[in-house]
Amino acid sequence: MKKSLLIHPFLFAIFPIVFLFAHNINQVRFADTVFSLIIVVSCSAALLFLLRLFFRSSLKAAVLLSIFWILFFSYGHLYQVATQWRFSGFEVGEHEHLLPFFGLLLIFSSFLIFRTEKKLDNLCRILNVIAVSLVAMSLINIGLYRLKELSADKTVRRDESALAAAAAKASGAFPDIYCIILDEYAGLNQIKQIYNYDNSAFVDRLVKKGFYVAERSRTNMPFSSLSLFELLNMRLPRKEENLYAMIHENAVVKFLKSQGYQYLHFGSWWSGTIRSRYADFNFSDWMFESEFFIVLASTSMLRPLFYSGTLSGRGRVLYQFEKLAQVPDMDVGAPKFVFAHIICPHPPFVFGPNGEKLKFKDRTDWQNRSLYLGQYIFITKKAEELIEAILSKSRKPPIIVLQSDHGVKKIPGFDVGDNRRIFNAYYLPGFNKRLLYPSITPRNTFRFIFNRYFGTDLDLWPDE
Repeated sequence: MKKSLLIHPFLFAIFPIVFLFAHNINQVRFADTVFSLIIVVSCSAALLFLLRLFFRSSLKAAVLLSIFWILFFSYGHLYQVATQWRFSGFEVGEHEHLLPFFGLLLIFSSFLIFRTEKKLDNLCRILNVIAVSLVAMSLINIGLYRLKELSADKTVRRDESALAAAAAKASGAFPDIYCIILDEYAGLNQIKQIYNYDNSAFVDRLVKKGFYVAERSRTNMPFSSLSLFELLNMRLPRKEENLYAMIHENAVVKFLKSQGYQYLHFGSWWSGTIRSRYADFNFSDWMFESEFFIVLASTSMLRPLFYSGTLSGRGRVLYQFEKLAQVPDMDVGAPKFVFAHIICPHPPFVFGPNGEKLKFKDRTDWQNRSLYLGQYIFITKKAEELIEAILSKSRKPPIIVLQSDHGVKKIPGFDVGDNRRIFNAYYLPGFNKRLLYPSITPRNTFRFIFNRYFGTDLDLWPDE
């Protein structure tokens, strides 16, 4: 009798990755999945080899490994459901209860497989069919999306070609450009409304340094993916466009690189900005902190380690500010475009108002409103120190855009008001700031800058 192919353990291992990618394809690059795929395939090969030595049967080893992957990747989903279950005061949805239960299931399955004398060829064939079907359905969805995306890509490329053609190469050296995004940094009105905190002193100090602060600025959509797309592509997205791909491969970077700029990218743990293959310098090496990996891990038995941004703490934020302050000293032989996405004061809450460490349990506690405010105050101090460092060290006055992607999105049981209102400040050397206006939206930011400094003639969008 022909032996069954033992592919189901590998397919059950990669299915959650392919499924997650297929259902978030407009927010994730395929490159974000590669690390996870390498890990699970390598683990599958190693575990299959070890289990075969223990059971002295490839079929038994393969069946147990498939059961392991099914239990491993279903843990997080069951945990989310079980958090709602309580019986006579006993909370089912606690890791100390669920993890031993899953461990017992795995031990019991191992015992049954070890003791069975039945041939497992038919079971392996059934598992192969199920696994192939699951992976195939996700791959079909990915293929259909890519086909729809082709027509949108052609339109976008025509737009970018028109932008490049419109640019008049100016004589002399261009200024360095810093685009610094503080994630979920509330605008003046929102921070006053929610926390009764007056941030006008910070604004006054920026104005004294030569900044223009657009006090009525707002983004069109209060989500990072849409807001950053709007800023970096100078327009709103079309229906079929992959938001994350177009944040990475954005019109602003393409234009500036065509003008001879070196691109310095300061990544976050969020998949949209973690790294950029278009950057000449990537300041990001946190493989385990990609958003895709964290979301995937949160569906698995690794959830106790990875939930709620466990790995996304103080180190990255402090590293970003430290390295950004060193950029003016870097000689890269060309003007620099610096993009930094700092996910703060967005949770996790890891800084007090003076930068002190907070307790682990505070990381996502929105109910304690002082935590966001404390982190907001600290990040304001760090941003001001950074601005001072950039201005004092730069040999030629740089362009600086200091902006939030959106305001505070939600606080349980509290009205956050208009969370599209953002903080938006510009340092534009040699430019009459009176030509700016307080309601400018992110999609007009670089249209305005390119018209002034690069001789383009881009129309400004209506500010909505």
